[in-house]
Amino acid sequence: MSRWSDLPPELLQLITQKQTNYVDYLCVRAVCKSWRSALPKKPHDLLCQLPWLLLPYQNDSPNHRGFYNFADGKTYRLELPEAYEKRCCGSSHVDKVGRVSICKTDNPPSLIHVADPPPVPPKMGYKQWYLANLNGSLLLVGRIRKYHVPVYGYETFSFVAYKLEREESKWSDVESLGDKMLFLAWNCSHSVSALDFNKCKGDCIYFTDDNLMVCADFTWEGHDFGVFDFHGGNVRRLGLPL
Repeated sequence: MSRWSDLPPELLQLITQKQTNYVDYLCVRAVCKSWRSALPKKPHDLLCQLPWLLLPYQNDSPNHRGFYNFADGKTYRLELPEAYEKRCCGSSHVDKVGRVSICKTDNPPSLIHVADPPPVPPKMGYKQWYLANLNGSLLLVGRIRKYHVPVYGYETFSFVAYKLEREESKWSDVESLGDKMLFLAWNCSHSVSALDFNKCKGDCIYFTDDNLMVCADFTWEGHDFGVFDFHGGNVRRLGLPL
């Protein structure tokens, strides 16, 4: 064999079976045409991947969005013009008081009340609510932010979580996520087990900034990223390159 492009397909597949990062797998496929033909777009043996955090867009590059990959600590910028000045909203978002209802798309449509909002002290700060799934249970997660006057800067400093008790139609306190890592944003929520990933810590919430963009006139927008540790009750800031 005189060229890398002549590497046997079965040897290539054996090599990629040892990979744990999808980005590395894509880089292997991009080496040459023969490697691309030998390897499928979606690998068969790659481990479950950590979600990427979607970052706000920037004025100087509105057709691109950044995605932060926890596996290698890097931000990847992808061309995504359809997301310009748009917000990706998913079913994980709840109204401002934490009220949860089910919408029946009958004619006419109707709402079914699920449970009253949990009794959260009003002095805790501004709260934004999300729905999440944890081991088959429905969670209501409150993100608590501080706002700084007069510049109106903001930062997340805590979270609260409640589990729906279906028979009583009420919420109970969640003190721990166990080995789960919860990825939370306006557009979606997703939980994975830290036991499936090296150097990852469970019982944490990974969150991104829900603002649409990073604006030069308001430098505090689009920078509220971090990891909340349920056990310690503290937030670790992520200084992400946007």
